[in-house]
Amino acid sequence: MNSYATEVIADDSGKWAGNGLRWPLTPAGHEAATKYVANLMGRWMLVRETRVIESPDEPTEGVKACPCPNCLGTGRVKSTGHCTLCRGTGVKQ
Repeated sequence: MNSYATEVIADDSGKWAGNGLRWPLTPAGHEAATKYVANLMGRWMLVRETRVIESPDEPTEGVKACPCPNCLGTGRVKSTGHCTLCRGTGVKQ
């Protein structure tokens, strides 16, 4: 597993639903995901349950912006240290 994801049950179906946000698989990432889903529950009136689960997806939140000038800070630095846009080359792939 590569990240934490959040899910909620927000209707009578009992089915878990989530979005594309992912946090690093670290204690700080788990804490951030837990805070996010608690905040979401406070804003959505129909949320019945929440949970934080492990996901195979790469983190999208709580990661550093790409330092390379060609990505203009829009890339994300993966756990490998390489930007998802330039893969550490400084040139968008």
